[in-house]
Order: sequence, then C-alpha cells, then structure tokens
Amino acid sequence: MQLFLRAGRRVVLLAIALGASARCKSEPPISGRPPVPGVYLDRKSGAHGLIAREDLSADGGVVRDSPSGLRGEEIVLAIGGAATLELWKAQFHFTPRAPGEALQAFRDRAGISVYYNINELGLGRELGCAEFPDGAGTGQACFVTNYGIGFSDGAAALERAIEGATPKNTVCITRRPSLGPEYEVQFYVFGPDGKAQSWAQLDTLGPRPHPQVCTECHGGAYDEQTKLAKGAHFLPLYPDVVLYAEDFGIVGPAGVTKAGQLERTRVINALAEKTQLTTSQRERLDGNYDGLVRSPGAPYHGDWVPPGWDTDAWSRRMYHDVIAPYCVTCHDASAAAEHPELYRFSSQQRFLEDSASVLSYVCDTFTMPNAQPTMRSFWQTHLADFPPAPNGRRAATPAEAMLAGYGRVATASGCKNLAQVVRCAGEDVCGNAQSGTFCDSETRTCGPTSGDPRLPAGASGFCRVAAEGAPRGCPVPLSCVAYDGGPLGADGAAYDGICVL
Repeated sequence: MQLFLRAGRRVVLLAIALGASARCKSEPPISGRPPVPGVYLDRKSGAHGLIAREDLSADGGVVRDSPSGLRGEEIVLAIGGAATLELWKAQFHFTPRAPGEALQAFRDRAGISVYYNINELGLGRELGCAEFPDGAGTGQACFVTNYGIGFSDGAAALERAIEGATPKNTVCITRRPSLGPEYEVQFYVFGPDGKAQSWAQLDTLGPRPHPQVCTECHGGAYDEQTKLAKGAHFLPLYPDVVLYAEDFGIVGPAGVTKAGQLERTRVINALAEKTQLTTSQRERLDGNYDGLVRSPGAPYHGDWVPPGWDTDAWSRRMYHDVIAPYCVTCHDASAAAEHPELYRFSSQQRFLEDSASVLSYVCDTFTMPNAQPTMRSFWQTHLADFPPAPNGRRAATPAEAMLAGYGRVATASGCKNLAQVVRCAGEDVCGNAQSGTFCDSETRTCGPTSGDPRLPAGASGFCRVAAEGAPRGCPVPLSCVAYDGGPLGADGAAYDGICVL
C-alpha cells in the first residue's frame, strides 16, 4: 500500500492493493473497501449523464456534439466567451505571462495557486482569478487547469501541476452582472489543446456535458430553454481540505507550499466573496477569516467550525474531518433559498435530526458523496484518534464516523444494499473503455489504485492490446502498449497492456 500523509490533521489515505480484500464475500469489512455504486456525478440521468461512446472520436478526445446540440465553440460564443483559452483569458483581463518569464515567477506575480484536490477530483490544479469591467459594474472570473495522467495520482498529479505539464483540461467560471441575477454565473471548458469543448471528464467513468457537470457541485441547474447554467455559484478555496507540495514531500519554492500560498488564497476568496455566494458560503468564509477576507494579510483559521458544531470534541472533529472535507463545499453552493433542504449540515442538531434523509443517501442508495474520489476517500480515509460519538460508538473512517453518529455500523447489516455495492458490478462502474481502469473479478474492486504494485514505473493504468474481449484503452494523452511483466489482475491476460505517455 502507499500512504499519503496529510500534514496537521493526522489523516492517512490508504491506497490498498487490490488483492488484499479478496476473502470477503458475505459481511465485508468496510475500511479500505469503498462502495462503487456507479452513480457519481449523476452519470445515468439524461442530459447530465455520460456522453455516449458513439459521440467520441476513436481516441476519446473529441465529442462531436453535446446533448444541447451545441459544439464547444458554439457554447462559449453563445454566452459571450472566446473559442480558445488564450483568448478567453485576454477577454476577462487575466495577467499575461511575460516572454521568457519562469512559470513559478509568473504564478507568484499573478497570484495563481497550485494544489492537489484530494477529496473532490483527485487532480493537481492551477487556479487563477481576475476582475474585469462588465457594463456599468465589475465582473469576476476564475480558471482552473487540471493535471494528472490518471485520476487520484497523488504526488505525480501535483508534480505535473507544478511543472505545468500535460494538462487534462481547463474549466472556467465567470460572474457577469449584465447577464441578469439568475444567469450571472456561467461556465466554460477548454481541452488540453486550449480549444473550447462541450464536455469535461472529471473521473474514470468518462465525459459529462457542460455546463451540467459543473452544476453538480456549483449548484443551480441547466436551463433547457437558454442552454445556460441558472442559479450557480462560485466555490471558495479552503486550504485545509486540499494538499500542497509539502504534504507529499515535494521540495519546491515557497509559491507551491501551503504557507506560501495563504495570502494569494485569501485574495482568491475575497474575489469569490464579491460574487453571489450563498448564506452558508459566506458564513464559512467569515468564520475562516474573522470576517476580514478582503483585508490584506488576514489570517486563515482552518480549525473554525460553525457555532452549531462547536459543542464538544466529537462535534468539532465531526465537522472538521468529515462534514467539511466530504459534504459542505457542494452543499454550501446548493443551499440557496430555493433549496434549504440541501443544507442539512448547518449544526449537529440538524444533522442528527435529519438522520433518515442523510442515511438514505450515504448508507442505503449510496448516491452521496457524489464524486468518485470523494466517495473513495469517505470510506477509506483513516481518522486517527477520532473521539466516540455521543452514543459511545467509535469510528476509524469518515463514513464510519457519520454512521456512528446515527447509531449505525458500516457493515452489510448496518447499511441497506451494502453487500451489493461494496464491489464493482462491471467494467463500466470502474471506468469507461478509455479510462485505463477495470473491475477485478476476484477482489470485486476497481483498479488500479495509486501505488498498485502491478503498475510498472511510468504506467498509469491497464488496457487490452489483444483483440479478445471488449476494447479497453487509455485516456488521452496516454497510449496502450503491450506488457509482459506478469498478470495485471485476477483476470490475467485479459489485461495485457499498460497506459503510458
């Protein structure tokens, strides 16, 4: 197994080798074996679901048409954007990089943050923001470029982000008051080549349409009439729920460390605070910065918890180590006045009173957490010295902690349908045909995981070279090459290739 240490929180994410859990058949222990229900990011729901394979080119890199009937360039032009990332940045007044300027020097000058998004996407990220004139007022814009050969690659993905090497895609957001109160916030997606596209791939399962995939976490909804996002929100950046260079032992300049980026993160959050954030988002920002997010040098308080959770040791740890990393970033953005029922994490009392609703999502239908890496971390992350729940139950993972608060246990007898979803039911659950992942028929787990001992150096996934069996390729820009270094899984020669650059 490979251990990712999380500084300051004594949290360890266990990337378990696939063969370790083959012995469990009826009442499986849960720690280290996350459910894989195949519902991440609403993958099966109409216009929000996965884009059909026939709409992809042979290499999986281009979508011919989106469910809205618009191509990527047509989408960005329809909302007043530009057809390339370079032109988009110029349009919204981003600081340009000077000729010959070193990448890190430019990022330091432009206030661009680099980090690893461990809980939501499992990707290295480069985030920058700017303001621009919009009619009689001012608008805000941010871009985030995602890096990583595969998904949940940990240090390798962050290193690529630091180097600015092989981006996956860039997703962007703007707030333009001139578009009207419900449509102020819009999204854009650009591919690795910088050209606009109508989809984004944020996990191993494949591409989803834009902007629907964005509203899954930013709140709001896709308006079928206007083809625009409606009622969406910016997301502040919380340094205590992402990882930085030092968390992986990566030695680099101050601009890639947490301490070296706290002030630029405050500036980014101050810009986000100017947008139409929800009441819940503003409460959290005010708590993190003592209400001084717009004041230069204001310190960030990563140990802040809402007053409704600041009651005892269990409540504080529950919010800080479970609710904050795995729930409230998206629920805060969705907790608008028209959807108050989505914000069931405002206090310990509300959380406990709403047990039936929460349990139906996390323990019965397994539709939450909604993102693939979040679901994996929620069930796998080890919580050191977590205090017992008010009912005396103890827990070792975020999922167990949440269930313990309700008097449930993380076993098949404690969670309805757990025996059916704590395994991969087919290859499409673990990833699409261009994902580099597969379902191990013996261990009933998805692979490979980061640190999988069967992956040779430089490889980021498994694939099929031989003609037998359904095609299994690699995500762009990887290639599938033959590998004879031994069986790649319980399925043996069924996977005879590896995904490499």
